[in-house]
Parts: sequence; C-alpha cells; structure tokens
Amino acid sequence: MSIEEPRETADGLWSVGVHGMHPSTLVRALDLEVPFVVIEGHLPFRSGWHDVDVPLAAPDVAGVRRVRGLRYDLLMSPAEVLDAADELDRAGQGWLFAWQAIRMPPPDLLLDGKSGRARSAAVRGCGVTLILDLPHADESAVLTSPDRTRLRGAVGRLEHHLATQRLA
Repeated sequence: MSIEEPRETADGLWSVGVHGMHPSTLVRALDLEVPFVVIEGHLPFRSGWHDVDVPLAAPDVAGVRRVRGLRYDLLMSPAEVLDAADELDRAGQGWLFAWQAIRMPPPDLLLDGKSGRARSAAVRGCGVTLILDLPHADESAVLTSPDRTRLRGAVGRLEHHLATQRLA
C-alpha cells in the first residue's frame, strides 16, 4: 500500500490517492469525533435473485420478496461503520463511496454524482469533512476533504491502522 502526497484540486478541495485498498481498511480513515457517515449506493449482495425482507411502499410492513437488485444509502456513526468494516468487504459491490459530516446530512444529498464546483459547494455547505472513494476493491482510493489538516488526520489514522496490522 502506498499513499501519495496531498494535493489541492482545481475546485479548492484537498485529495490524496491511496493504493491497494479494501473497504474494511479504508474506513479506518474515519474520524470518530465527526458523528455522521453516509455510505452511498450500498449493494449488500451481487446480482441475481435473493429473498429479502423489504416493504413495497413505506410505511408498509416489510415482507420477504424475491429481488434482483437492492441498492440503498446508509446513515451510520463512525463507530458503527468500523464495527461493520469486515462486512463491507463481503458486500456485493466490492467498492465504497462514503462521506463524513459534522451535521445531519440532508435527505437528498448525493455527492457521488457531483463533481467540480458543484461537489465543492455541497461539501462546504453541508459540513462534509471527508470523502472516501474506492471504485474497486484492492485498487486505488481517493480521500478528499475541504481542509488539508483534516485530510492529514485521515491519512494518519489510516497509516496507524496499517502499521498496527503489520505488527500483529
């Protein structure tokens, strides 16, 4: 695993590339003091038919139904994400797009579809402190933050975790 030097992007955010990542490792960059983590587009299983307990409409009572695909966003605490880290590796997608915020995220904010100045404005306006973007397991991830110091903290937490794993 290697970590690049942080660089400022054209939209004023800071980012760093981290190579050879898995979701369970990447989430170690999260700050336990920042209360909200959103995982966008979570796929709990690979394609195919699966029997899952889901409602047909809210607030209907859920029932077991056969579904071909299931994709949803999760709102969790950093501690909950860390507790579920190994499960994220076993999820269907093998990738992770997550972000951390100091305020309760708006119910309609999706950062994955935003780029450039639109993403930068949303990040700053909604109190986002860190974005974790891993397109494929065991490949390169990008950590992004509006604040260089917070980004360095995320990298430090990740490096500490990796060093601890090597010693174990």
